Amino acid sequence: MNSVDDFIAKLSLGAASKILIVLPSLFLIFHLLIIAGVLPHSIVWGGRLTEQTMLPFELLALALNLLLMLVGGVARGIVTSSVARSVVEKIQWFLFYFVVVNTILALFSTTLFEVLLTPVTALYAVCLYRISKFGGVDAG
Repeated sequence: MNSVDDFIAKLSLGAASKILIVLPSLFLIFHLLIIAGVLPHSIVWGGRLTEQTMLPFELLALALNLLLMLVGGVARGIVTSSVARSVVEKIQWFLFYFVVVNTILALFSTTLFEVLLTPVTALYAVCLYRISKFGGVDAG
């Protein structure tokens, strides 16, 4: 293992899975507030959304947060369905790479809010890497 792997391997499965359950659940509420019009859609997706494009992108955000929660739930042993386990095994590396790209892009966002949330997406990437590389799906 290299030093990055050594560092990430020290993150416990319990902590990584809990982070992937709690934080996305908070972001689900956040995105629902945007869909409801309580929060402005201009603070997400680089500030580039219009009223017409907001809903599909916000639904995508909801789906991605639910998938992150699914990975955390399966890794933690809360979700025990063999179908869910199979889905997680198939998507966990895709989610990791997606979150890494999203983290990099967030650094170049036109909204300060998204730039400030970059450490959260980086934390998602670390947790996904921990679960995907060092196990978690089989460790209930």
